[in-house]
Amino acid sequence: MKLLVAITVAVVSYVALYVRRHKARARLAAIDEGKLCIACHGTELQQIGGSVRCLRCGHAVSLAGLRGASVSDGEIDAVNKPDASSR
Repeated sequence: MKLLVAITVAVVSYVALYVRRHKARARLAAIDEGKLCIACHGTELQQIGGSVRCLRCGHAVSLAGLRGASVSDGEIDAVNKPDASSR
């Protein structure tokens, strides 16, 4: 019985970690494409030339700057890795 519980907890933990990583990658891709505001996470953006302005909070940034500050998959995984002290 304890083995079944341990396996279930491990599977649920793995799935939760996978979902967090997938959502983080999707959010970063939306930010890089100029579809999600980095300041307020709003989706009402206006592209003007090579820059993007959020209609919700007014934050403006160049698309080249967003794409130049991209995060690697390894960095995303490191941020979403479970904390060792919580075990």
